[in-house]
Amino acid sequence: MRKRIALLLGILMLLGMYAYSAPQLVKNQLNTALSGIFPEIREGYIDLNQNGKVDTDTEVSEIIPESSVKDSKLQAKEVLDFIIKNFAYIPLDKLTEVKQALQRTSEAIPELIALNYIAKIDTIITKKKELEAKGLYLTPSALRAALEKESSYITTMVQAYKKENRELESSFIKARDSLFTMIEQGYPLPTTLSEEDRDILVSIMINTIIKEKKSNPARVKVAIKTLGRLKAESAVSYLISIINQPSLRIESIRALGNIGSPGALKRLLSELDTETNVDIKVAIIEAIGSIGSKSSIDRLVSILNPEGGKKVEEKILIATLDALANTAARGNATPGLQKIFSDYVTSTDPQIRMIAIRGLSNYKNAVAGKILFDLLKKEGVSEVRIELIKALNKLNATNTVPALTAILRNKNTPGEEKKAILEALGKNPGGDKALTYIVKELGSEDDSISEAAKKSLISQFGFHPIQVTGALNKALVQYKDERTLEAATDVVARLGNEDSLPYLVGLLSSQYPMVKKNVTWALYRIHSASNPRVVDELKKLVKSDTEMLAVRINAVRALGAIRLDSPQKRVWETLLEIAKVRNPKFSTLRYYAIEALGDLRSTEPQVVETVSKIAERENDITLKVQAVKTLRKFALQDSRVENSLVKVFKKTKDKELKILIVEALGDMYSDRTAELASQLLKGNIGKDRMKRVLYALYQVGGKAELSVIIDAASDADLRGYIEGLLENANPKVLMQVINRRMGSESNSDILEMLQTIKTRIEESY
Repeated sequence: MRKRIALLLGILMLLGMYAYSAPQLVKNQLNTALSGIFPEIREGYIDLNQNGKVDTDTEVSEIIPESSVKDSKLQAKEVLDFIIKNFAYIPLDKLTEVKQALQRTSEAIPELIALNYIAKIDTIITKKKELEAKGLYLTPSALRAALEKESSYITTMVQAYKKENRELESSFIKARDSLFTMIEQGYPLPTTLSEEDRDILVSIMINTIIKEKKSNPARVKVAIKTLGRLKAESAVSYLISIINQPSLRIESIRALGNIGSPGALKRLLSELDTETNVDIKVAIIEAIGSIGSKSSIDRLVSILNPEGGKKVEEKILIATLDALANTAARGNATPGLQKIFSDYVTSTDPQIRMIAIRGLSNYKNAVAGKILFDLLKKEGVSEVRIELIKALNKLNATNTVPALTAILRNKNTPGEEKKAILEALGKNPGGDKALTYIVKELGSEDDSISEAAKKSLISQFGFHPIQVTGALNKALVQYKDERTLEAATDVVARLGNEDSLPYLVGLLSSQYPMVKKNVTWALYRIHSASNPRVVDELKKLVKSDTEMLAVRINAVRALGAIRLDSPQKRVWETLLEIAKVRNPKFSTLRYYAIEALGDLRSTEPQVVETVSKIAERENDITLKVQAVKTLRKFALQDSRVENSLVKVFKKTKDKELKILIVEALGDMYSDRTAELASQLLKGNIGKDRMKRVLYALYQVGGKAELSVIIDAASDADLRGYIEGLLENANPKVLMQVINRRMGSESNSDILEMLQTIKTRIEESY
């Protein structure tokens, strides 16, 4: 088991991960059930990114920590705590299965665990449903992967549209259908679409509505939703044409609201006048609210004051008040609306109070401030208090920060309110006055509060970098408990401020492994050579077999980033010692040692020889690749290095490694560059890689290299790039090659390019 995990993480070294051994899963009925839902638990993680592998990046770690009992075993409580903390990234059906597993548990101890956790799981299931109503909630890594996939589908469709080739019809349809599937599943659209991509995508969606509005309503709904997301004004007339089709009515209304053009608003107001169905009327009001136009205020207000004093249905009341709050938030905070919001903050319905508070937060005047501060003193519902906290922070009156700080300091304040206050203080320009109390929350026993305090400090750093750094540095000296030091060093590492350097050095000998992990990562981020003592301490950590592997890896990376060496320190010797280690357990450590040697630019004969041997003889492809990259950084014109690289090129089938070797040879001005590059360019390596190879040839710039570059110009897609390279080559050498080629060249396109370049060179003299 341990070997499998170590091997898996070895493959992921390029992503900056460290080797990891999974703790053993405690044997009981509940853990058996949980591992049936999440088979990867047996390997110590839950696949939040849904990519079939363990990820430990700084965004979202998938490894389940030993939060309960640190005995190298995973308890069910630790698994459940991890699920609760990361529920937003776990599919709803899996969470439901976890609840069912708790309900079915019959063993004595698991029954007690189930009793303590079932209410918590119920709560996160409810929250997950709320999240999914807004679309998929993905980890940053999963979101990036999804957006890249969608972008590739869009690119395929755009290219097929441009070329109009019948042969591309099937690839166009396949890409279109795949994109539709992802949108149906709730994935967001890429936010970086070009105007051209966007216009073609809009056309595809409109065409889908026209062709399939009767035959495939499910797909048409996706198209309508997408047009709304794209805010496609050109689609308004098409949406209006189907707005009265019952199966598409609500989707069309929502899309018009998202588009928000004058034409869309006019039609929505017209529909509001005639609609009698409560649910559809609510959808229309919500759409009008999402537009937030001042011209719709009177119509919305009239709903709250129906003729004859009739009672407004609760759903419509809530939707209307929410629409007015949205309208006020868009810069349309009229005095009449302030009066309406002030009246509704005394409602007996907490949801209505929350909406009214949100609406009132758009009025930065003494009256609104007094109402909200008075409400905070007597409000008893936590969710409403959180809305008040946000509203008061938005108003940012002179007494906002002191009031929020007082609530934060109160030991009886619920955790959710503390998190809301920490978030608010982080966003408040005056939040520096509360730094002492924010820092104190770093040591909270509640992980979510500690994390909120971290985020608050990072946000405040944008306003007050000196004060935040000072508060953190003070904490590094003042606090001795593990939780506070671990959280504080984590923030320091994320900020990477050199002013914290003197306060970090002493913590390199901390008794807490995670503190040392954070400190070494901070030193890597800061990469300052101003304190030579840091290098000495890092060398000790690198060499210590008793240190946590992540600490040693970070220390190695820090040594490379600091780039401080001398005959006395001989950092290169420490790194070389690690690079030679053969134990697979330390393959990631070796990887970064090889990288750090390149960062140091240490060209000691022993270093060059060892790295060359690793490139030539190492079986691990990731280590071979890094060795070649390090040799490239050396850029030595050394026959031994050159011979090693050529041997690796001939043995390997890995295309990327071959390209890296050609690039390294190019940087060395090696005579072998043209020979190996010519072989690569004859294969199927893709246009982007071909450009890298061509640039390596250009770097050498001799007759042989320029001739290979010219040969590649038979590819029309590369000709413009090649012409740019040749125009910047040595003109004397290039003219010799051109004169020789023009007498024998049979490709008319290449001949024309050479003639053009020759004319330009001659005109420049």
